[in-house]
Amino acid sequence: MLDNFFCVRIAAFSLIGYFTVIAGPVFLDPKLPTHIGYPNRAYPPHSWIWWLFAPLALVLPYIGLQLVKSTEARLVVSMAPLLILAIAASLSFPPERPHFGTLLCGFGFALIILITVAFRVNGNDFAYIADASIPFESRLEQVKATAALWQSISVYAGAAYLAFAVSWIYAMWFTTEKIVSSPEDKYTFGQACVAVAVLVTICVVFGPLLEAFRNAFGAVAQISNVRK
Repeated sequence: MLDNFFCVRIAAFSLIGYFTVIAGPVFLDPKLPTHIGYPNRAYPPHSWIWWLFAPLALVLPYIGLQLVKSTEARLVVSMAPLLILAIAASLSFPPERPHFGTLLCGFGFALIILITVAFRVNGNDFAYIADASIPFESRLEQVKATAALWQSISVYAGAAYLAFAVSWIYAMWFTTEKIVSSPEDKYTFGQACVAVAVLVTICVVFGPLLEAFRNAFGAVAQISNVRK
């Protein structure tokens, strides 16, 4: 069974993802009148109603992770609410249907959730350590290999994401002129991209990276438990 704190973390990631999904069209788009593709966008006054669905993005993943038991079901229920809400919202802000920014944020945070849950539910299983029918050397080498694997995942995943984040911020900052035309809108759009990058980084650090390091440290701690 997944611990309560882990379920809260996943629910928080889903809620943060949903906030970015809705903040794009509701807050950012009206502040970009010189958007090259869709200038002077004015959405219906009732567009604020999408904020009322925020509790669903928080509560449904938490309840789902507490109730379901199978690995596949946990993967689905953890990210399905955010994906469904993001897809529905992307079709509700004409003339850009589907709204690209909304879909990008929704699928991006859903991917973070998916990897985090996968690392937890497919983490270390050390039941074989106490199995005396397996040779001592085999059990010891298996634990060492598991520890080395998760250590490699932790280090390389962290380095890869850092390179991706820097490249993403750089690319978005210097391609804003292809999206908006006025200097004020370029600055606003650039700042919004940086804000999303910060939120994504927080979720990655406390999501997949934290789980990878947790599995690595857990495997190292089990080495001393291997007995002949």
